[in-house]
Amino acid sequence: IMYVTNAWSIVHAIDAKTGKEKWFYDPDVPRVWSKKACCDVVNRGVAVWKGFVYSARELNDENEEELSSINKTNQSLEELKPNLINLSKTLQAEWKDIDLGIGKFENEKKLLLTSFPKEIIDLYDDLKSKGVEVIAAYKRENQCGCCGVELTSNEMYEITNSSFQQCPYCMGVVI
Repeated sequence: IMYVTNAWSIVHAIDAKTGKEKWFYDPDVPRVWSKKACCDVVNRGVAVWKGFVYSARELNDENEEELSSINKTNQSLEELKPNLINLSKTLQAEWKDIDLGIGKFENEKKLLLTSFPKEIIDLYDDLKSKGVEVIAAYKRENQCGCCGVELTSNEMYEITNSSFQQCPYCMGVVI
């Protein structure tokens, strides 16, 4: 992305490959200020840092409300920072636990699959080798554990007596 600024510090983000504008930002500098300018309206340019685009706008007594709002926002962010850091650490620890548990769940899945009839195992292996995502739905009373549909007694009978015991609604294998 190429960032371009023009008069009144208006910023345009341009896709450098296509030349199409992705977005623009107008800081709404009061146009009456041009009367006070000695050398025409100015372009302060932009700065890019850590994925953010910064555009300069003079803050003074005439826009004190905006400056106060920015200061309050900065203060709020500083107050949130410790909580965000703690949350980030917690998430990092949880992801680590999940990563460690994946191997255990893979082993449990393999054990479960070996309890299936050979034709289902062969079908599963064939589908997986073709990149097909296979869904196994655990039955909860008369409900498919995958899609949650309440199954009638006739549907349950047909599922249990079919070759692959698939739910007719989501095609998950009901086990």
